[in-house]
Amino acid sequence: MTLAHLNVAEAGVDDMIRVAHKSGASIRQLADVSGLGRKTVTAIVTSEGATPD
Repeated sequence: MTLAHLNVAEAGVDDMIRVAHKSGASIRQLADVSGLGRKTVTAIVTSEGATPD
């Protein structure tokens, strides 16, 4: 897997986390399911790449 593939995969995961959070999933639930820490999930949800309302 190349670095470009990893960036695409990470972007997809970030988008899925944002959509799930917008749909009602909690930060804790997303952290548990994704295997990421709550601080990381919070950073993803609040990042500039977040989808607009």
